Amino acid sequence: MTVLRVLFPALLALTILPFSSVEAQRANLIAGYLAAPAMLPLFVADQAGHFREEGLGVTSVLFRSGVQVAQTIISGDVHIGLASPPEVVTAVNAGAKIKGVWGISNLMPFALISRPNIRTIGDLKGKKLAISSHGALSDFLTQHTLREKGVDPRDVTLIAMGGVPTRFAALLSGAADASLISSAHFGQAKKEGLHFLLMLSELIPEWPLDVIYVREDFIANRDADLRAFLRAYRRGLITAKAKPDFAIAALQKVLRYEPAAAAEGYHAYIKSLPEDGYISERGMELLIQQLHESGTIKRKLALNELVDYRYIREHRKK
Repeated sequence: MTVLRVLFPALLALTILPFSSVEAQRANLIAGYLAAPAMLPLFVADQAGHFREEGLGVTSVLFRSGVQVAQTIISGDVHIGLASPPEVVTAVNAGAKIKGVWGISNLMPFALISRPNIRTIGDLKGKKLAISSHGALSDFLTQHTLREKGVDPRDVTLIAMGGVPTRFAALLSGAADASLISSAHFGQAKKEGLHFLLMLSELIPEWPLDVIYVREDFIANRDADLRAFLRAYRRGLITAKAKPDFAIAALQKVLRYEPAAAAEGYHAYIKSLPEDGYISERGMELLIQQLHESGTIKRKLALNELVDYRYIREHRKK
């Protein structure tokens, strides 16, 4: 699998790392994804050859944040997005014609982790909190957590720093005082003496962590290619469950995790990855409510405005 460096003209500041099947295929697709173990079925589908077997040539491109994934889906530079749903909600609110089609993970994997000198959430006042980018999932969840625990988000400084690995490094260096960190880094966080302020699953037990989404005209014009992609993706998930060692090696290769972190990420996420594409409706409704109450979106969108359920429903009928 050849590792390439790609730069979209519309996103000059973006560093992306794709992997792809290079053989000529019936249809070529570009998929944008985030650096998270939840993307495991995508990595396994590529490395096990499932996309090729479905007649697809898929180039998968790593983005720093869900906002950037959404921008490239809307522009048409990327065909399929695998990222967090807040960007879908805000984009649809702004008039974008995009829809979620499949659930990736319904796990709440984050903990609010701080430097050792910060012992309570109240101690965060006046401190620097790292998020991926403004308007992204980490931004929303950070602010929601602070409000739920009695801290006004305006009393902290939210700094956009990129994905979880970058934010974790910022905690270790002292460039940030706290951040939401995913379960793949919990073991190392404990070894480094960082403090776990809150497991977010205590606030939100079920959450639509990531979804697959596309432009509505992609559904209309390339339905067969989308179905082939979803079949290969689902086969990647089945392979990941059946062959843990293969899947863990895929995480190491694509996300450049250390062996222990890859294994921890696999076991933390694998049970949350639905074979039927289920998207947590309760979590989506909470997300919509919070974005509306914060003024981020103008009105409470209905779920069918955000999700095209045909692929999930068709699979459940089989």
